[in-house]
Amino acid sequence: MMAAAFTVSGGGGGSQVVTLVYAAQSTGSYSTVAGSTTFSTVSGDAIVACFSGLSSADQGAPTISNGVTLVKQTAAYNTFFDNATTYGGFYLAQNPTAGSHTITPPVVTGGSNGMIAVWKITNMPATITVRTAGKAQQRTSSQTITITTAANVNANDLAFGYRTHENSVGSTGTITQPSGWTSDAQYLNGSLNIPTDWSHLKVTSGGSTLSGTWTASDTAITDTSAAILVLSPT
Repeated sequence: MMAAAFTVSGGGGGSQVVTLVYAAQSTGSYSTVAGSTTFSTVSGDAIVACFSGLSSADQGAPTISNGVTLVKQTAAYNTFFDNATTYGGFYLAQNPTAGSHTITPPVVTGGSNGMIAVWKITNMPATITVRTAGKAQQRTSSQTITITTAANVNANDLAFGYRTHENSVGSTGTITQPSGWTSDAQYLNGSLNIPTDWSHLKVTSGGSTLSGTWTASDTAITDTSAAILVLSPT
């Protein structure tokens, strides 16, 4: 479990503090991280979760107890297959019940792995605008993958990004987040060496689409998946 926080200004009547409260490999037959974690929310908080299932059997989503309903906002491609089937992705909970919550990652049943990250955002409005979302998959060997959102974003929007790839790499394998973004967590699968990066960005100028390019240290990436979720705190 990892925790990190950053603050963004504007919108929602003030600033928003975003804390990464959980980042891990999901439980399963190759799991190196198991179990759950607990965190608390107050009125005005929101929750963003990201999960990628890496097997056709892994169609579950993370669950959060005590009145939290996660609604999928954009899907992330299943990186093990090229049939564009979508498993996992970004999920959003608006104004969850205040109190203590327990995150339980889905159990991976397909003999492979899943990755999960959960953020808590303070000072969000009662209704959050999902301005745009994007996803991309590429099968050819390449170090980079780029996503461009389908619609324009506005200043002070919050962007969450995710990238992973399937093939095994060395224990030092990493992914570099898009230029100008900040990496919240680098996660390297302990058994298959599947690097994953979760990143965030505060949009400083609006009126145009948002593009993000992730670059990996491994030159033989064959199955790559990435997704972006953009939220408006105004």
